[in-house]
Amino acid sequence: MSKNAVRRIAGTASREKFDSVLKDPIMDPGILSFNPFFHKRFIMWYRPQKKRTFYVRKDEYKLYMPAMLFIVAFDKLYLFSMKSNARPQLSTQLFTAPLFNLSNTFNFCWGSVKLSKDIKNVDEEVRFWEHKIWDSEFAHMGTRCTKNEITKIYKSLNNTNTRFPKSELVNVKMTIEQAIKKFKP
Repeated sequence: MSKNAVRRIAGTASREKFDSVLKDPIMDPGILSFNPFFHKRFIMWYRPQKKRTFYVRKDEYKLYMPAMLFIVAFDKLYLFSMKSNARPQLSTQLFTAPLFNLSNTFNFCWGSVKLSKDIKNVDEEVRFWEHKIWDSEFAHMGTRCTKNEITKIYKSLNNTNTRFPKSELVNVKMTIEQAIKKFKP
C-alpha cells in the first residue's frame, strides 16, 4: 500500500467504522471490499459501463461493456455484470459478464497468461487484473454469457456508441451479498 493510502486509512479509521462493503472508499473509488493478506486475499470492485477495446481470436472489438463486478479471491478472478451504473449495494443482482473465457463458476480462464504475484498495493492490483483482462486475446466460449449469440452482439455493437443491451444479460440468481459469502475466504 502506498504511504498516502495508509495515511488516509488511519484518518478514516479514527473517525468511523468500516462496513464489509465500503461506503466511502479510501483508495480507488470502485473498491467495495478488500482483505490484502494472501491467506485471506479478497478484493471486490466495480466499474460502470465503459467503451472497451478487446480481442477475440485476433478480431478487434470496440464497444460499450455493461457495468462489471470483479472479485479476486486468492489468485482467482471472478467476473459479473450489472444492469445499473450506480455504486452497487449488497442487494444488487448479478448477471453473467458478456465475455469469452468464463467458466460456469464465473471464474476467468487465463490459458497460458502468466500472472505476477509481486503486487505491492490494492490499487496496483486492481489495475493489474483489469489490464490482464482487456489486453488478453479471448479464445474460447465458456459458459453461456448472453441470451443470444455473443459474437453477433459484439459485431452489431462494434465501433458504435450503442450501449450493451441489458436485455441480453443472463441472470445468475446471485446478489453481491451472496457472492461475498460464496467467494470470500
